[in-house]
Amino acid sequence: MPTMNESIYETHTQLFTPQFYNNIKTLTEVRKMQKYGGHSRLTKSEFDKYLMILFTMMISGKERGSVQDNWSKNTKIRNQFIADEVGMSCREWEEIHSNVCYGHIKLLLDQPEEEIDTNLDGIESDEEESENSDYEYDEDDLEELNKIFNDHEEEVLSQNKPKETKVRNSVSRVQDFSNCTLFCDNYYGTIDVVEYIKSIGLEYVGTFRPSRLGKELSQNLEKLQLNQVVQYPVFKEVKLKKTTKQVLVKDVNVLQWQCKKQKTLTMIYTKSKFVKQPCQMQEFVSSRGIPREQPEIVRYYNNNYKGVDYVDQLTKNIKFPGRCTRWTTRMFIYFMQVILVNGFSLMKLLQPEYKEIKITDYVESIIDQMKINLTKYEIKATPRKIEGCNQPVVSPIKGPVIEAYKHYHVYTKVSAQCVGCKQCNSRYVCSCKGYHLCPECYKTHISEQNDIRGYTHIYKK
Repeated sequence: MPTMNESIYETHTQLFTPQFYNNIKTLTEVRKMQKYGGHSRLTKSEFDKYLMILFTMMISGKERGSVQDNWSKNTKIRNQFIADEVGMSCREWEEIHSNVCYGHIKLLLDQPEEEIDTNLDGIESDEEESENSDYEYDEDDLEELNKIFNDHEEEVLSQNKPKETKVRNSVSRVQDFSNCTLFCDNYYGTIDVVEYIKSIGLEYVGTFRPSRLGKELSQNLEKLQLNQVVQYPVFKEVKLKKTTKQVLVKDVNVLQWQCKKQKTLTMIYTKSKFVKQPCQMQEFVSSRGIPREQPEIVRYYNNNYKGVDYVDQLTKNIKFPGRCTRWTTRMFIYFMQVILVNGFSLMKLLQPEYKEIKITDYVESIIDQMKINLTKYEIKATPRKIEGCNQPVVSPIKGPVIEAYKHYHVYTKVSAQCVGCKQCNSRYVCSCKGYHLCPECYKTHISEQNDIRGYTHIYKK
């Protein structure tokens, strides 16, 4: 008795031989129903899609894991999956599947789509042509092919039934959660959540807040020493008419571990298939090469939680006053931050060669790329006119001011010898160079030179 894989391999080799494939193409009548009862022949591309669908149904039923989850007696789910595999809509697949029939009429599908005759009134004449043709065919081949398709489809459906699990407020589910584990942090972990996830069929592992265990259990927790591990059962408070009752939650335990000095880790987890001894210490080497020990359930959580805390930081609520004048720019900045973080994580996920790059380098590279297409415009803006008490203080000496460098006299408390005449002391200093100049030297030399080189000439004298 051949196994399932052997029978699939045999049918696969039979169907994909060139001779058998040509027999199907040349000896098959393919009809498509129209709105008003007429018939039209399918095109070559549609017929090839149909054959590819049938091959997909036969071969991928056992070997592909994704088929086992979606394969059931529900025709809608099966048709949707097959249509997705081939790359067509579910409605198109249903029309082709319902209107295609195997006959005994010769059909030349190799000719162009425009030349295919859409009138099938003369069926008898086609039969006569097929009898007089050079190619001899056997009707048993087509019957055998149909039988293989039907028998194999029933066999696949009978062996790949999905397991139905009872859920609150629902009758059944298509997906099977028997081999799935949910990892959460202490923000989402409550006893009700753990109990609900357990009823679905999922396994739960996550950190936990001791205050959510109830007053009695949270007060009776022991003070642990370093690397000490303690396991507790979980009780749930059930409210009765007058009192409350403590009910044991089955297959749910709480673990406490003194991981560091004055720091205790609390975890809640369900009975797992992957962790046989949760409290047993497991040795490992850290990323820095330091040998350490952790409980097996903690090690299982650290290896599989995949950035739960980091995701919580990214999904936090951003609050800012809506009445502020620049709230649109703030929103734009926040959205840009989210887009950059998402793009950075996708780049590291899809391109392993950039795994060691930092987010600052990533942002700088994006900024450099954005600068390439920028066009620079020369903006000439007039300065704003200042009025009232905010006007700048004007020096008492109204000397000429050079617009290019804006030299003007500034009064200081310290007096020094004038650089120009060297005969008197002056408390006025040039704002640009800091040279002491008397009012007369400042007027003459600035008006004559009208350049910064006048100061160097004065200084050399």
